[in-house]
This record gives sequence, C-alpha cells and structure tokens, in this order.
Amino acid sequence: MNEKYVPPVSIFFIWHPQDDNIIYPLVKNCIKKLSHCSNAPFSKSVDIPIFIRTGNAKNLKKINKKSETTIAFYFLSKHLVADDVWREYVETEIQEKDIVSIPISLDAHTTNINLQKKNKISLNYRSDSFNMEATIRILHETYRWLLSTPAEGKGKDHALKIFLSHTKKSHHTGEEPHEQRGFILAESLKNAIDHSPMKSFFDMYDIGIGNEFDKDMLANIPESTFLAIHCDEYSSRYWCQTEFLHAKSHFVPIVAVDIANDFEDRRFPYSSNVPCIYVNFESSPDHMDILRILEACLIETIRFNYSKLQLETYKKIGWIDHDYYVLSRPPEALDLLFFLKENRKKIVYPDPQIYENERKIFDEFEMDIRTPFNFKRQTLKGRKIGLSISSPSKDDFILNGQIEANLVHLSEQITKQILSNGGTIIYGGDLRENGYTRLMFEEAKIAKDRLKIKGKNIESYIAWPRYCKSEIDLASIKADSITVATIEECYPPESVMTHIKDLDAPLPINDENYRLVNSICLTDVREKIVQRHDVAICIGGVHSGYSGSMPGILEEIYLSVKNNKPLYLLGGFGGLTKNVCDMILTKIIPKEFTVKWQIDKNEGYSKFLEKIEVDYENIATTLLNHEIKNGLSIEDNKSLFETQFVDEAIHLIFKGLNVLYGENDAI
Repeated sequence: MNEKYVPPVSIFFIWHPQDDNIIYPLVKNCIKKLSHCSNAPFSKSVDIPIFIRTGNAKNLKKINKKSETTIAFYFLSKHLVADDVWREYVETEIQEKDIVSIPISLDAHTTNINLQKKNKISLNYRSDSFNMEATIRILHETYRWLLSTPAEGKGKDHALKIFLSHTKKSHHTGEEPHEQRGFILAESLKNAIDHSPMKSFFDMYDIGIGNEFDKDMLANIPESTFLAIHCDEYSSRYWCQTEFLHAKSHFVPIVAVDIANDFEDRRFPYSSNVPCIYVNFESSPDHMDILRILEACLIETIRFNYSKLQLETYKKIGWIDHDYYVLSRPPEALDLLFFLKENRKKIVYPDPQIYENERKIFDEFEMDIRTPFNFKRQTLKGRKIGLSISSPSKDDFILNGQIEANLVHLSEQITKQILSNGGTIIYGGDLRENGYTRLMFEEAKIAKDRLKIKGKNIESYIAWPRYCKSEIDLASIKADSITVATIEECYPPESVMTHIKDLDAPLPINDENYRLVNSICLTDVREKIVQRHDVAICIGGVHSGYSGSMPGILEEIYLSVKNNKPLYLLGGFGGLTKNVCDMILTKIIPKEFTVKWQIDKNEGYSKFLEKIEVDYENIATTLLNHEIKNGLSIEDNKSLFETQFVDEAIHLIFKGLNVLYGENDAI
C-alpha cells in the first residue's frame, strides 16, 4: 500500500504577537500535554501534531488542512482586533469549512470581530489558574471534535462523561474524617464538572429512583472515562472492584487518583497499568487539585482514543499488518483472558514498548505483541547513524508554524527508535544543559534500562574549546553517561596550535584568531563524524550567527555528500535543511547560500573570509547536482523533505534503511 499518511487530527494555535507573554506559555503547556514528554521519554504520550500562527502579519500562512480533523484555536484580544491585517486574517480563516475554528476570547474587545456566529470560549487571563483552565477547555474541545464529531446544536450531548468510582459515605456514627475522603473528593469533582462543559456519573445523583442500581452503574461505564478515587478503603469494597473490572473489560480510558491516607492491607491487583495522579488534602481538596484531576482525565481520554485512531490509520496504509488487534494501552496479564478467549495472538499497542520482563509473560503464551515502530524495521545492529540537528532561529520556527518543543520531540523520537533497533548514534554538539546531546544521553539511559540494551550506543564528539568552558563540568557529564555514551574531546588540529596559548581555556572573544580557530576545530570534528557514520539524518539549522566557517548543518550535509554517505533530509521542520530540500525540489539556489547574503547577515564575516575560503557557489552546485541514494524513491524523498509529522518522518527514514541494509523485522 502506498496511501499518503494523514493523521487523525492536528491542532493550530493562532495569536497576535503582542499577546506572546500570555499565550506562548499556554501553548507550550498544551504541547507538553498533547505531545511527547521530554522529562519522561518512555512514558505514554498523545503525540498530536501541533502548529502555530503568530509573528509578523505579512508572513502569516493559511490554516491548511493537515489531517482528517484540523482544529484551529484563535486567541482573540484587543491587540488582534485593533490590528487591521490580523483581524482580516482571522475573519477570513475562520470561514474555512473543512477546519474546526474555535475562538477563545481574552477580553471584552473581541465582540468587534466577525466570528461567523461561532460560539466562543471566554477566559480570564488574569486568573492565577488561567493556564490550567485554558488547557482544560482546549483539551475538551479537542476531545469533542476528534472523537464525537458533534452535529449542529449538540453541544453538551458530546461532552466527556467522567464516571466517579468512589467509596460511599458511611452514616455510622464515629466515622473518622479520613474515612470519608473518597466521597468528599468525588462530590467536589462533581460540583466542578457541573460548572464545566463536561458531564459526570455520580451514583448518588444519577441513578434513577426505582432503577436497579447495579445495572445503571455498569451501563454508564462503557460510555465514560473511568476515574477511580483510590482511598484506603477502595480496594476492599466489592462494588469498587466490580466497577474497575467492568471498566477494564470494556477497554475504556481509566485514571486513578491516589488519596490513600494510612494503610491498605491488599491493593486490588487489577487496578494497575493506568495513569495515577496523587492528591493530598485534609478536609477538602483545593481548586488546583481538582483541575489537575480533570486535566489528567482529558489527557488520558484523548491519548486512549487518538492512539486507536492512529494505529488504525497505520493499518489502513500498510505500516501495520492488518491482522493485528489494536489495543489503546500497554497489554497486561489480565488481557490474556480476553486474547486467548478471542484467539488473538497478534497485538499492537502504542509506544513505548513495555519492559522486557513484562513481555516475557506474553512470550510464554507465544503471543506476538508489538508497538507500531516494531513493524518492518531493519535491525541496525552494527550500524552508525549520524544525527545532525540544530534549532533554527525563533523567527524561522514561527515562519514554519512551529516552536522548539516540536524539534525536541522529533529528536527524542528519532533517538529512541535508532537505539531501540540496535543502532549507534554519532553526534557532534555542545554539552549545555537541556541541549540535544544531554537529551540523547537521557533517552539512551532509559532505553538501556527498559529494553536491556547492551553496551554504549552513542558516540559524542565535542570540538575544542567547547568541552573546556567554565560552565561545563565534563567529568560529571562523563560519569553520569558512562554506561551509554562515549564522549571524545577533539583536540585542535596542528594547523591552529600556534594560535592557542592554553588548551584548558577558550581563546578570548576579542582575539583576532578567535573565529578562525573555532571554525577549523569545528570542521575537523565534522569531518571525523562523517568518517564514522554510515548514514546521516539532518534537521533544522541556523542560517546566521554560527561559530564555524559556514552554517553547521550546511557543512555536515556538504561533507556527507562529498563522502558519498546516504542522507535523510527533514525539511518540514524548518531551518537550513529546509533550504537544501527546497533547492533540490525547485533547482533554485536560495539567497542564504550566497556569500553576499552571509556577509550581510553575519557581522565581521567579510573580514573572516580574508583568512579562510568558503566556496558557497561550489557547495550549492554540489548539493543541487547530488543524486540522493538513501533507499527511498523520488516521491518518498519529496514526502520526507516536506512532512511535518514525526511519525511519518521516522517511517520514511526506516523505510530507506530497510532498503539499504536488507528488510528484516526488528527483534
């Protein structure tokens, strides 16, 4: 099958640049909730593609339909309404019929804009809980439009329903307050839900008089997100156990809230394998705790259902074999009863992979359980994959409709997939806190622990003088990553040693040879990296403000081409790599690849070029005439150049690697 990949949903956030201080933190929070969590790289995540429209009004692009359902959230403010270009842009875009447009009003001035009669969300951005409340509203609308496809006027009928599973309030005299905690939290949640767009099932209020309570309760679970309020007494209550098992057997989203106060002699064994949020309170929960719980329910519900839609899409286009049963959460021993009864031996579930010791249980029953990226993957054992990734400028991110979190997510996913399939990553970069090198080390440590990967699987090459900067504690970094990475400090080449007085300290920035020495050291490291890797994956890259003789990504691409190394170019994530991809597709050399443009954009560059030659014309011609031989067809490379979807990019990279190294399923 060669159908084009179209994700189930994508989201756009649109806001005026003068509202950056209000909206940018909110957007980052939404991306964190709806995308990969960099602080927990092997945790479950949603991974919905998210894009932005902000910045200079002259550069605004249309809200293009990128998925089966495209949702656009417009943040409306006095700044947007007062700006003629921005107001016209929103009034035009909001008319698009194939895109779900959701206005969010930040102040009273937004009545003076034509919203095509669309109902809007009104929020108080001055509230201390603005970020959380706004995120919950955004998550809920994402749920509604992704999963319920609401018809005109349906509104609340398509709201998320949360089933509140809790211990009942005892009427015995002398009951301690902590023994009522489950009921107290359930009632507080019901009150909050009643004042939100969501719905709840609370047995005390929602079982009809004269109805059979057990039938009413169990009938509501399959159409709800199940919230288990786990107090000290929860596991010992028959109906709590019955409700939880019913939720598990119907494969509904489940979230646990742990409010245990003292002691449980036996926690119910089937109440695991679900996300859990911890809340501690005395007499009553505070407002932020209630919001945290509702947010967790929404995130898990979206993840649970989006995962199923996503995996079914993979099956439709042939990324996953059609005979695999789709599970929306990691498999567990309890599922074996269902699998064996239904004679299902092939199961696919969302990444990440479960631990090896969990998998062995299923191996005993000769069951084939996989995540999507285990399909049609060449084992990379013995292969060295060069990863060249660098963040573009903020303006470039905005122009391309993205923020840096998207590039971090991409780098983490690529790292995880290479390591999970036995490959070694070759990387050159700095060692700054939260930089790409350190993120790779963290991914590698977790992969090693979870998948029992043996040996070191990252080779990191650091140019002088980056490793001897005062803010870098090289010994600590080496010690911390000793089990997964080899860090090689690359000493300066002989050609520049006469300019260096102290190898343990960088040249002063005002030294006349500062840039010359730095650029030669960087080129030397990049040449070593290219000699070490088998293929290179290139992403992003700045156009100006670099330390070397030319933009780093450009030099790494050029050196790979000169050394006949297969290249995978991901232009959809912006930066200089996008320029290279556009040049290959259009046969037009971009202005950024000319000496004049580089001199104009880089202070002192003209004087630097008197000491070292950089032949941009030759570089551009070489890249323009290069025939990419990476195992992908011309059409597949075009898709790789343009895609802004992480999963499609990774699929295409591995499709090419399968051709280069022989197509075998990963072990």
